Amino acid sequence: MELAKAYATYATPSNIRLAVAALLCSAGLIHALPGPSLKLQEDVMKVPGRFLQCAGVLMMASGALYYSNPSTGIFAVSLCMGGAFATASNMPRQGGGTLFSSLIFTVVLWSSSETPELALSIVDAILCGVAFAVGIAGGVLVPHHKLMKSSTPAAKKDESVNTSEKDKETKTAEPPSTSTKEPEKADASLRGREAAAKSSSRSRVASPGPVAKK
Repeated sequence: MELAKAYATYATPSNIRLAVAALLCSAGLIHALPGPSLKLQEDVMKVPGRFLQCAGVLMMASGALYYSNPSTGIFAVSLCMGGAFATASNMPRQGGGTLFSSLIFTVVLWSSSETPELALSIVDAILCGVAFAVGIAGGVLVPHHKLMKSSTPAAKKDESVNTSEKDKETKTAEPPSTSTKEPEKADASLRGREAAAKSSSRSRVASPGPVAKK
């Protein structure tokens, strides 16, 4: 009974909206900040750091919009939760992240349905689902765009290392091609010497010998 009373007292739609907005803003701030934490997130989530920073800014804006105007911000929250769902699916332990993002999306819809002035129509519910699906598509496609290449120093160092390794592989692959040309040059020079020897022998046969004295 005490748990039910506490739930009825604190788990109100207004408190849930406040908690979701605070969660989005805090998580977005963590994603947007550059530094070692961003590199760690890149390694864990398997997405570029620039994408994480853009997603962090979007999450902070969505949290602020949802807190100030829930009827409009719910679509932005649905978009963010779809992106979080797609990003979590790339992680090694994807179950927790996908479940958490789906839970937040469900809680947001529930809080709106429990508030008469924020009750969603069928069209609004469908638009929330569409925004969630668009967020999933963005989380899958946008990280692979060329503009989303990571801008962290560690990532740039990794790119330079990969480039140098590719250059070394190219240089090591070049000698076999030159070595194949050397036998061709040797064969050509040998044929040239043979032709010169044949021409000199023909000239000796064609020239008359010395006249014998009587």
